[in-house]
Amino acid sequence: MILFGTQKIEIFFKNAVVDHCISEDRKSMIVRMAKSMYEIAAGDFANIQLNFICTHNATSSQFAQVWAYYAAYYFDLPISSYSGGTRVSSFHRNTVRALQSAGFQFNILHFDHQNPTYAINFNRTTRSLLGFSKRYDNPINKGAYFAITTCNDNETGELYIPKAIAHFHLEFDDPTKYNLKESKKEAYLKTSKSIAAEVYLLFETLQALKERVPQRSIV
Repeated sequence: MILFGTQKIEIFFKNAVVDHCISEDRKSMIVRMAKSMYEIAAGDFANIQLNFICTHNATSSQFAQVWAYYAAYYFDLPISSYSGGTRVSSFHRNTVRALQSAGFQFNILHFDHQNPTYAINFNRTTRSLLGFSKRYDNPINKGAYFAITTCNDNETGELYIPKAIAHFHLEFDDPTKYNLKESKKEAYLKTSKSIAAEVYLLFETLQALKERVPQRSIV
């Protein structure tokens, strides 16, 4: 059976939770993040805007923004997602390919050899997500937001972010170290899956807080 668009993304999203083993310590950290966001936003999910930040805004932060964009639809929560870096590079082509293989549609809005701008969407969405490499303080990242740094380096982990309501650190493995290896496709898919699983847990916890109904993932 050939799957397309939203159906394919949903299956990838659900399978990520099953296939990716999240440690108990990491689960607890993500749940604490969700509870903190909920409390700071006073239960108003429209006030929860997430800005995922890594050094180059090329891989982990882009994966996280796109999966949060889908998670907001999947869990029916009015949460916005952004991404940025401490410097500008490009939305890595291997990141784009991994997300396309999961079912996301990428259309080039502005061609640039170094840093093209994509409109990212899926079949049931009413709005596209703009995807390109940018600094975390780019004007497109509007308003006050929760900063979530995703790189395992001191540059982002210790970054001072003036607009951040709160700063959380949730580092992911960097697949770019596999760029020159034959296993690069699998490495990017693995990173996409691990980030999808943890974004799922974050949003599932937020939804449970909204409904005040205990969920299987809350610890």
